[in-house]
Amino acid sequence: MAGLETNLGELLLTAAQATPRSVCLETEEAAYTFEQLALMVASIRRALRKALGLEPSHPLLDLRAHERHADEHVVTIVLERGVKNIASIHAVMLEKCAYNAFDVAEPVEKLHSWVDICHPAVIISTHALCTHLRLDALSKFNQFRRYIMDVDWALKRQPIPIAAKRDQEDLDRLAYLIFTSGSTGEPKAVMIRHASALNVARVWSAAIGLCNSDRFAQISSMSWDVHVIEIYGAMAVGATSITCPDLVKQSGPDMLLWLRHKQVTGISAVPSHLRTMVPVAGSDVSMDVNLPQLRIVDVGGEALGADVVSTWAPGRLLFNSYGPTEISVVCTGIDVRLGDPITLGPALPGYQCHILDPNTFAMKAVGEVGVLFVGGVGLARGYLGEEGQTNQKFIELPELGRLFNTGDLAFKDDENRLHFRGRVDSQVKVRGLRIELEALEAAIMDLGTVKHCEARVLDGRLVLLASGSGSFLEAELKAKAMSLGRGYVLSQVKLVEDSAWKFSSGGKLLRNVVPWSDNDGWDALDSFHRVGARALELEIAACVALQVRGAEYWDRNSHFVDDLGIDSAGMGQLLGQMRRKPRLQKVDLRELFNHPTVSTLASFLSEPESDPEEEPFDGEQTGQNLVSAIWKSVQTKPHSICCELPSSCLSYTQLFRLATAFRQLLRRNRTTTNCKKTPVAICVDMMTERMAAMLAVLMEGHAFCVLDEGHGFADQLQAFDAQCILASSKDVVWARLQEICYEVQELQCIDVSSASLPLQVRVKLPAIDPDDVCFQYVHEDLEGHDESVSGGQTALTVLTASHRAILELLDAWPELQRARAASLPATAHLAVLKILMSGGALVDRDSVETLLCNESGLNGEAFTSLPVLVGQKRCLVVTAGQASAARDSLVRRTRDMMTASSLFPGLLGAAATHSFGEKSWPNFCAWVQGSIILLEPVLMATRMMLAERVLLPLTFAIPLWQTFLLLWAVIICEKILRVILLLAAKWVLIGRYKEAKHDIYSLFYLRHWLVERIADGTIIGTATPPGTSVAHHFLRNLVLRALGADVALTSMIFTRVVAFDLVSVGHLATVNGLKHLTAVNYGEGKMVLKSISVGQGAFVGANAVLEPGCSVAAAAHVEALSMVPAGSKVSSRVSGVPAQVVNCDAGVANPRSIPLDADVRQFCRNAALMASTYWLMVVPQALMPFIIIIMIFQLEAKLEYPEDSEKELERFDSLPEGVLRFLPQLPLWSFAFTVLILALQLLLTVLICRLLPRVKPPCSYLLTSIRGQMVSLKMRWANQASNLLRDASIVPVFMRMCGARFGRGVAIAEEVVLPDTLEVGNGCFISSRNILTSATVDQGHFRVPCVTNLGDHSFVGNDNCLPAGLPEGSFCGLNTSLPKRPQQTNLGYFGTPAMIFKRPSKDGPQEATSLPAFCWFHFSTSVIDIFILRGLKGMVLSASFVMSRYSFPATTNTSVLGVLFMVMLIYLIMNVTSWLVFSVIFGRCSDWEALLLRA
Repeated sequence: MAGLETNLGELLLTAAQATPRSVCLETEEAAYTFEQLALMVASIRRALRKALGLEPSHPLLDLRAHERHADEHVVTIVLERGVKNIASIHAVMLEKCAYNAFDVAEPVEKLHSWVDICHPAVIISTHALCTHLRLDALSKFNQFRRYIMDVDWALKRQPIPIAAKRDQEDLDRLAYLIFTSGSTGEPKAVMIRHASALNVARVWSAAIGLCNSDRFAQISSMSWDVHVIEIYGAMAVGATSITCPDLVKQSGPDMLLWLRHKQVTGISAVPSHLRTMVPVAGSDVSMDVNLPQLRIVDVGGEALGADVVSTWAPGRLLFNSYGPTEISVVCTGIDVRLGDPITLGPALPGYQCHILDPNTFAMKAVGEVGVLFVGGVGLARGYLGEEGQTNQKFIELPELGRLFNTGDLAFKDDENRLHFRGRVDSQVKVRGLRIELEALEAAIMDLGTVKHCEARVLDGRLVLLASGSGSFLEAELKAKAMSLGRGYVLSQVKLVEDSAWKFSSGGKLLRNVVPWSDNDGWDALDSFHRVGARALELEIAACVALQVRGAEYWDRNSHFVDDLGIDSAGMGQLLGQMRRKPRLQKVDLRELFNHPTVSTLASFLSEPESDPEEEPFDGEQTGQNLVSAIWKSVQTKPHSICCELPSSCLSYTQLFRLATAFRQLLRRNRTTTNCKKTPVAICVDMMTERMAAMLAVLMEGHAFCVLDEGHGFADQLQAFDAQCILASSKDVVWARLQEICYEVQELQCIDVSSASLPLQVRVKLPAIDPDDVCFQYVHEDLEGHDESVSGGQTALTVLTASHRAILELLDAWPELQRARAASLPATAHLAVLKILMSGGALVDRDSVETLLCNESGLNGEAFTSLPVLVGQKRCLVVTAGQASAARDSLVRRTRDMMTASSLFPGLLGAAATHSFGEKSWPNFCAWVQGSIILLEPVLMATRMMLAERVLLPLTFAIPLWQTFLLLWAVIICEKILRVILLLAAKWVLIGRYKEAKHDIYSLFYLRHWLVERIADGTIIGTATPPGTSVAHHFLRNLVLRALGADVALTSMIFTRVVAFDLVSVGHLATVNGLKHLTAVNYGEGKMVLKSISVGQGAFVGANAVLEPGCSVAAAAHVEALSMVPAGSKVSSRVSGVPAQVVNCDAGVANPRSIPLDADVRQFCRNAALMASTYWLMVVPQALMPFIIIIMIFQLEAKLEYPEDSEKELERFDSLPEGVLRFLPQLPLWSFAFTVLILALQLLLTVLICRLLPRVKPPCSYLLTSIRGQMVSLKMRWANQASNLLRDASIVPVFMRMCGARFGRGVAIAEEVVLPDTLEVGNGCFISSRNILTSATVDQGHFRVPCVTNLGDHSFVGNDNCLPAGLPEGSFCGLNTSLPKRPQQTNLGYFGTPAMIFKRPSKDGPQEATSLPAFCWFHFSTSVIDIFILRGLKGMVLSASFVMSRYSFPATTNTSVLGVLFMVMLIYLIMNVTSWLVFSVIFGRCSDWEALLLRA
């Protein structure tokens, strides 16, 4: 369970259990789900455990701060950033070891010093890195033997998943070691515990508002502790970590393109890095323009400048974090906005920051500068093996506890925010890396030839002044400095005379005395040798000169790094300069490193553009060819999974990137692929490479053909007449293909494994004719087979298909499955294209859950091993001949065999058993549930019998006014008894709901089902319609609180609540319907109970889905039709499926929007007073039977009672004789009165809407005010009438009578409307269950912000939310939310957030073609459906009463029970008959209506 982890590595196990198929990590090559990463960790753990040979860990003993326990083994990880590195780190920690990650870009001498200090038992690396870095020398370094484990070998081992142990002792164990340089120049290993790392991951992610829908960039080096918050901060909330390539990270402006392309929502970077990303000072990087998804920017490592704030803060959260390595990454932080003072912010939860005097340790007053000391759970244990340094930096104070001396000067203001004021020593930060100037100077002095030196930081650059008695080179000094680490790279060295130095009286060198002249006014371009340089080279040199410092001579062949000293930051700035030149914009960072001189870079830029005839693809051709159809999926779902393998995944963007790399391979071989009519053969085993190869061939305008081993490669290639094969040298068939290519000289085999992925995907397509051939396949010509020819071999017939033919075929996919085998081209490859076009995913056969086959007997093996994702079910498609074997294999592999008969005509596994768990009782539950469902009509018949045999006779024995009171009291008592029964059932059967997992059809599931069934007829049993009174909500909340729900009395819950104890709704929060507010989820084959909370003043829009386990913070806003996934926390305004943050400046809710306590108390008092009026609402329910009784009294004069005494009845259930004579007429009168009451209800609705004051938006009324109640009453009656009329043709006329404005030719069904604010144009068609009003209940107010205006000829589907309406000619599909009215006309909208497309047609509803048809249409929909059918239902009810009384006029003393049983049986038979007639037969009336219209 989240929050209970005791080991940093357990965050992955928790996420893998909660959301196994969510993407955890995305690299440039692939994506990995939490489940896949956990399996990789399990494989590495198995190998690591064998390498370590560990005994079970012992309890931790009392240690000194600089020591580690005997079984706290250290494992050094020497890997490149990526999935292998992260998986190794988790494996190390889960094996109770501490990891130490080394950046392979660092000098190997640094690794030697690290190994000498931490003595790792195992080094995890790869064979290639071992060879490159010569790690074999470390295996016996300093006589301390250690093992080097190949992670690639470890990943081949069978994973054995091990559950999280949640061992409390792990909290004090070491999680990792981070090295930092000390003042002596020797590295120090900081020891961080799991408790510290877990705290910072959770606290930091909460501080910046990270949620599971975020995509957070992983930029930092693994040897820098910021990677902890980048990886584990994201993992703590289930977010996706996006690994940024090193080339992109160093590329400056290209980083912006990468962030936008990857749709990154959060990054953590140093300010200097952010400056390099902006190509021009003042460039717009806001969410509205360049980076629409980036909502979180975490900065740290350097002092934050105002320029960074002005550039990056607008529109997003700019979080300034601070913290030394010794306190676990981050200890303070604050959201910095434009105009705010730049501070370090207050201490984060779990930390204490104190400003003390460094000598006396006295507390400094507010505003007084002192040294910053930090304490708390994040404090490191100490420096490994450095007792003196540990005691010096980590001190124990009696009143404040253990603290770390940061050495930073700071002060606190009145708001407890920290203000940085410099360092007390020479420790500085350069490019985000903390270094010691004295350590650098000591290393330089060790050279011997240097007499004096001084290191400085100028404008973010590390420079050195030096003098000496001997001769030394600048390159020698730079090399010595670089050996200390990445932070010690010198930008410039200046040689000075010995006489320039100044000394103090004590003999110490005085710092910052020697003047530094940075050649002010000197232009490096003046020292450039221009002889022989072309114009393009001069333009490049002008950009390079801006980054050159102190070079007296350089030319077109000078190396940017080796000769001119341009570091990685300078290369990024150089790239930014070049991007401003039109002729240099082609350069990216990779090309800058590949061509590191002016001459080579100019030659590269002079190369002609390949394929000048091609034009950029703009997406306008969508649907015309296969590539554009698949490109639509890339645009709409760029980072969704398109292919899932056992160990990795591939997104649509990564697929297109891989296809682009393959496309470049094809272009390099133009001699064989210059003719577009020439097909390209594909023979690749891996599914992802095969998909990319197919797409690459189509992008080049060629036709592809997939080779099948069953027909022989040579025969197929000859039949296809292919001149090029895309294959992989890693596949076993590569040698056979090479032999064929050797025999056929014009045939060439291209190795796709040699393709290099491009940094950016530039999509360019040639003009593709829809009638161009895109696909070729072979067909066994059995009829034309002649054994006398070709030695008895089967002749191959090559068939072709064009883009247009394939698209038409895929559009008719269900019909495709029923077609004959001879007409189907390689169904497997068509299925791949179908999945990619529909935005689905292909999955590996070892993880399928559904088994499908085609029973038409498709020929060939291509259909055999195609795993596909259809909807949300993953399935394996096989041929009919292999159905039995495949089914048996699948049943052994998986417990869940699901059916999908609606997807394919043939179904396998129908006889397979479905296991619901060890504690499931499916048969018992089925019997109990079936019995209760069958018992419900019996209870209804009993209820009707008691009303007819007891209540009705009693009403004739008392006056009319007492009859009315009796009926009123009976209805009230029934409601109260239902609630009492529900309370008793819930607390007896369930007790309290708790977070847990239960098997479906377990006894708990059955008890829960019983409670929900009993709740159906109570005040909480159904969703409340819009406009429901405050009194109803107040009493409803009281009942929910009695059931255990944490529901505020002032909350407005319009939906049903399920699993009461796990639901929490704050004061004045609004949760709209119609979806349930449920804490129960039936996913994962289990009944999962998780808490769900809605904070004070929050708003959940109509039809929004809150999955169990999510939370909505105070004052947050979930827009209509949105879905908040499990585990998410909404703290701002979100929209979409899944919900994404919109219009949020800081990622958190505005505290000022939270309702005040005084407003809550006032609203609660008013609602409590109004609650007493609830019982008046049941008067209409009592009025209907009372009217029938009055009717009988008025029509039968013999019912008058004598004035002297009450009429005595012979039996308790006997009726007056006049009533019995009146019985034959009762059904007809019931029909008439039912129709009359319906008409009166509609008339009353019109009067209420017309007589009450008109609503004029924008307006807002307090719900407890008179005006607010009037608006609620008007909306409630209007929507009740809309549901009553449903699809009647008179709905537009009725709504017009109620005050709405309707044009001509409008068809509308039942909707949620407020008539005063609805305007509908001519020729509109509006389907059912749409929300056509802006009226909402929010924080105790009824708000109507705008009029809902639907333009002429608008088409609206089902279940849409259109508070502001649509412009003319718009098309709105299903489940679409448009908070604002679009401006453009004649467009279509679908989904939430809405996808926009061109509307194919704007025709309105078709008028009837003849007068009889016109009359029948209006008569059937308005008269028959609304009045006649309901009148007939009233007749059937009264007919059952007549049959009961004619059969048994009264009971006798000897047969009371028998008569009552027979009467109940009559009512039961009539109820079932009524259901069959009106629900089954008349429910299909549309069929015979259509027949009559045709006649």
